[in-house]
Amino acid sequence: MVLSQYRYDQCVPTTAGLNRVEVSIQDPRFWKKLEEMRIKKVLDGVAELTEKVRDLEMHLRGRDEEVRRQREQHQVYVKENEGEIMRQQQQHRLDMKAREEELRIQLEKRQRERSNLFAQIQRLEADPSL
Repeated sequence: MVLSQYRYDQCVPTTAGLNRVEVSIQDPRFWKKLEEMRIKKVLDGVAELTEKVRDLEMHLRGRDEEVRRQREQHQVYVKENEGEIMRQQQQHRLDMKAREEELRIQLEKRQRERSNLFAQIQRLEADPSL
């Protein structure tokens, strides 16, 4: 009995409350009701999580749709401007070839200047009059 186990002999309201609790937990209906409450709590949690998953799926579908739409817009842009893009790429290649030729000419000029300077140095070294 609760009264003797917890030594609440002096406090009648507490003893009565504890006695009611002890009687309640011994009643099978109490355990059934407790189990029903636990099941309801679990089901409520499952329902809440299911709703969150559904919301996330809707959000992801919206993002997928947005990505698909952007991809389609890009493809349309590329098709519409394919000629211009090809022309720009060709012009870039031509510009790079022209720049390469320009640099090649400068290199040859510098090499000739270097050779001329080297030849002058050799002549000056060979000239005993200096």
